[in-house]
Amino acid sequence: MYKKLKQYILITINICIIGILLNLFFSVSVHAEDAEKNVVGFNYKIEYPENQVRGKNGYFDLVNDPGKEQTVNIELSNDSDKDATINLSVNGTKTNSNGILEYGPTDIENDSSLKFPFEKLVSAPEKVEIPAESVKTVPIKIKMPETSFDGIILGGIHMKKEEGKQENTEQGATVRNTYSYIIAMRLQNNEKEVKPEITFNNAKGSQRNYRNSVSINLSNATGSLVKNKLDIETQVMKKGSKEVLYERKQTVMSIAPNSQMDFHVSMEGEKMEVGDYSAHVLATIGENKWEKTLDFKITKEEADKYNKRDVGLIQDRGLDWKIIALIVGGFLVLVIIIFIIIKIAQRKKQSKSSHSSKKAKKKNEINRRRV
Repeated sequence: MYKKLKQYILITINICIIGILLNLFFSVSVHAEDAEKNVVGFNYKIEYPENQVRGKNGYFDLVNDPGKEQTVNIELSNDSDKDATINLSVNGTKTNSNGILEYGPTDIENDSSLKFPFEKLVSAPEKVEIPAESVKTVPIKIKMPETSFDGIILGGIHMKKEEGKQENTEQGATVRNTYSYIIAMRLQNNEKEVKPEITFNNAKGSQRNYRNSVSINLSNATGSLVKNKLDIETQVMKKGSKEVLYERKQTVMSIAPNSQMDFHVSMEGEKMEVGDYSAHVLATIGENKWEKTLDFKITKEEADKYNKRDVGLIQDRGLDWKIIALIVGGFLVLVIIIFIIIKIAQRKKQSKSSHSSKKAKKKNEINRRRV
C-alpha cells in the first residue's frame, strides 16, 4: 500500500511541476511573439549636410559660425499599408544617475553652467503625417548662439509613432511595448578641445528605486563630453568620525557637457538615521582628479519620509497578508490532494480485503458441505 501511495504522490507532484513549466513556457512564448509585432513602425535616413564633421556616423555632427542659421533634413519612410503619425521632440542631453547619457525626454534638470540650452537652438515639427507606403522629408532648424563658445552643445531628436487608443478587453487592460528612434546632434563653433571640470554641489539623504541612499550631486561645468572615462568613489561617515558607514565606487561612466548627475550611495537596506554626516568624494577622468568632503544633515522629517517609502523595510510595517494567504492556500490544496490519494488507496485496500474475506467465507461453506 505505502509503495503505491508513494507512487501516487510522486505522480501528482510531477503533474504539478509540468503544469507550472508549461505555463511559464507559454507565457514567454506569448511575450516574445508580442515583442516581435511591436516594431517601431517607420524608418529614417539622415541627410548629412556639407558641414558634417567626422563622417557619416549615424548622427548630426555640425560645426557652424556664431549666429548662423541652418536647416538639416531627416527622411522618414512609412512602409506599412496604413497612414502613420510621427511625434517629434527636441531634447538637450542629460546625465542620469548611472552615468549614462540621456538624449530623449527626461525630468533631469539643466545644470546652472548651461548657457545655451539645446531646445532653444534647435526646433522640429511636433507631428509629421506620413501616408501609407510613402516618404516624407522633415526639416530640423538650427540657430547657433550669437555669442561664440568653445566645446559642445549636445542633444537629440526623439521620434515615436503615435499609436491609437487601446480599449480594455474582458481579461483586463492591454499592455503594449513602445519603440522610438533618437538621432543625436552635436553643435560646435570650433573643434578646440575643452577639458572637463567636475564640481561637487551637495550631498543629501535620498532614495534610488525606493531604497534609502545618500545622493551626491555633481556637475561637468564645461562643454566637454566625457564618454566612459568618469570614475567616482565615495565614502559616507558620521560627521567628525572616520568610520565608513556606506561606500560606493563606480567606473567607466559618462557625463554630458554642462550637465549634472546624482551619484547614489546605497544605505544597504538600513534605516535612514537622523544626524550630521560627511561624504568624501573623489572623481577621476584620466589623469585629472577632483576631491571634496561634503557635510550634510538628515532631519527627522526626511528620515521618516524615506523609511516609510523604502521597500526593503516593509517587513517592519507589518506582514504581507496576501502572500501569507497564497502560501496557506497552496499548502491546503496540497494537503487535500494527498488526503484524497490516501482515501483512494485505503478504499482499494478495503475492497481487496473484503473480496478476499468473501472468498474465504465461501470456501469455508463449501468445505462444510463436503463434510
